[in-house]
Order: sequence, then structure tokens, then C-alpha cells
Amino acid sequence: MDIKTEDYYNYKDIKGELEGIFNHLHTNPEISFKEYETSKYIKSFLKKESIEIIETIGTSVIGIIEGNTKGKTIALRADIDALPICENPNHSPCSRNKGVMHACGHDFHMTNLLGIAKILNKNKEKLKGRIILIFQSGEETLPGGAKSIISTGIFDKYNIEWIGAIHCEPNLEVGEIGIKSGMYMASGDEIYIDVEGPGGHAAMPHKTIDTVLTASEIVVGLQQINSRFCPPEIPSVLTFGKIESGGQMNIIPEHVKIEGTFRTMNEEWREKAKTLIKQISCGLAESKGATCKVKIVEGYPFLINSERYTDSIKKLLIEHFDVENIKSLGIRMTTEDFSYYSQKTDATFIRIGVKEDSSKALHTSSFKANIDALETSIKALIIICFNLLH
Repeated sequence: MDIKTEDYYNYKDIKGELEGIFNHLHTNPEISFKEYETSKYIKSFLKKESIEIIETIGTSVIGIIEGNTKGKTIALRADIDALPICENPNHSPCSRNKGVMHACGHDFHMTNLLGIAKILNKNKEKLKGRIILIFQSGEETLPGGAKSIISTGIFDKYNIEWIGAIHCEPNLEVGEIGIKSGMYMASGDEIYIDVEGPGGHAAMPHKTIDTVLTASEIVVGLQQINSRFCPPEIPSVLTFGKIESGGQMNIIPEHVKIEGTFRTMNEEWREKAKTLIKQISCGLAESKGATCKVKIVEGYPFLINSERYTDSIKKLLIEHFDVENIKSLGIRMTTEDFSYYSQKTDATFIRIGVKEDSSKALHTSSFKANIDALETSIKALIIICFNLLH
């Protein structure tokens, strides 16, 4: 379908309103599952636009826009939570909630979906089918908000055939769009290892069990899981970012705690690797006379972009944007609870360039999305929605 977005909206007419929405959301961030005021703001906006709210799950809000004629059902999702990070005070606007900021661009995601909701609702007589609007809480914190939304049965009730989402990308310029078909983002599990021994004097290690040395050997030994057990065609990462003990320079501690993350893109290997982590950790500890407890907290599954839809969406975007602005992405070992949706139905996760001269990486105090990118993201998703529903 040949979509001309100017037939549906003029971005200049809504730019000021979108900037106001973004500024409000940016300055009032709330952490995962406690997005109370954010949720109220979203519900107020949807009611003002006469968009029906069909479900609230905790602080998550789900709306619906019914087209003029029957057709397929698709969904769009925006995450609404912020991170426990103190924002760079030089930012304008800047967070008013001390120690909390939208360091992952969820303020941009919400503004984007609210703008799209407004446009689609004003043009619903031209729509065939319906669109589910998912404003989801808790993306940043396990177990994630996606699981609770899926558990309501909404995907089956409305027979949602495809779901899409955008995400800010500070490594892409404003006007650029990143997309990848197939496997895209990794699963992510949290690893907690507790090494225990009697403790003792550092000058007499022969009279005790060296828990620090044992923990060190466990960290080194576990690195062989990927290099010696993982098939080379499977992306896989095992990293330990924290080792903590209660010892000092002359004290061998009774406990050493190790924390890390395991990420991959194959469920069979994921389960095998978690078994190996437990076996190798406990085996190395036992060989040193220590004991070891391993706890693995299961995180999000891997995210797969539906080839059926994503390939055609990429072609569609190339038709409506300059071809050099549509970037082919590689595999990422970061995680995203949108992956639960991709396990449930066809899905596409898209990156929108928001590069700002003074901005740093996602999840840092200096991240700031360039809101000029809203024009690109809204246009892209309006085109996608109208094409998928015709």
C-alpha cells in the first residue's frame, strides 16, 4: 500500500504537544513496577483522546483502537519504567526525582506511542482491523512486565498477529533506523555463587581453606564453558562483574560471593550451560576443600525478529526513507523483555537513531535522547501500521 503520511497528519502540528509530553515524562521518572504517576498520566492522555482502555495490570496500561472495518490485530509496545541513576544536572530538562532518570529512553518510547495513538485514533475510519497499545511497566527489572501482560490472555483473546516496538539508539544518527531480521538479542540469566570455608590467618593458609583462591579458580574455570563446550555457531557470553569477600590483606574470609551474567541465543545450550556452571563451580570448590552454593536466576529469553514480517518492513522503510538511513544491525548480547512477546507471536524490534552531541551511552547519567528523532520514529510506525492493516 502506498502510504503518504501527510494524508494522515502533519508533524509540525503535533511537535509542540509531543515535546511537552516528553518533558513531563522525562522530568518525572519512576522505577520499575512503581510507575504510579506515569501510569495515571498515560491513562489521562488516552481518555482525553477518547481511546478505550481495555486492561490495567499493576501500572501497565493497555488501550485499543478499532478500525472502521474488520481485519487483523496488531500491537505496539512502549516500556514506561526508569532507572535508579542520578541524572547529569546539566541536562535540560532534568529529572526531578533524585536518583532516578530515564537513562534508557523510555520517556522517548512513551512519547512516541502516545503520539502514534493520537494519530491513529484520528484516522481510525481509514483503518482495517485494530491496534492494541501496550504501555508496559518493569522492563528493566526481573521478572519484567511482559510476562504479566501475556498472562492476561490478551494475545489469544484478540488474536494479535504481530507486535512491534522501537528503542532509542545513541549510536545511530537522527533520521537513521536500525533493523535486523531473525535472532537479534540474547537471553540473560543471573549467576550467584557463594564459596564457603572456615576462614583463617593469611599467614597460615595450610591450616584453613583459601576461599579467595578457590573463588578465583572458579571464575577462571567457568570461562572454559564457552571456549570448550559451546558450539561455535551459537553466540554465548559468560561474564562475572562482582567478587566480594569479608577478608582483609591478612585474613582469609569465610565467604566469597561471585556475581555474573550468562547470555546466549539457543535454549538447548542455555540449559546445558547452566548445568555446567553448577557442576564446575561445585567441583572446583570441592577439590579445594571448600563448599559452594550456586543460584541461577532465570532472566529473559532471546529475542527473535520475525523474518516473515521484518524483511517486508525493512523493504517498506527503504521505500519511504533514504536507503542509506536504513541500517542493517548485528546481533546484540543485551537483553530485553520484549523477547517474551517474540516467543508468543510474530514480532519486530526496531532501533531509532537519537544521537545527541553531548549524550553518552544508554544506562549512564549522561544519556539524553534527541527528541527530533520522534519525527522519524512516528513516521516509520505509522507507515508500518497502515501497511500491515491493509
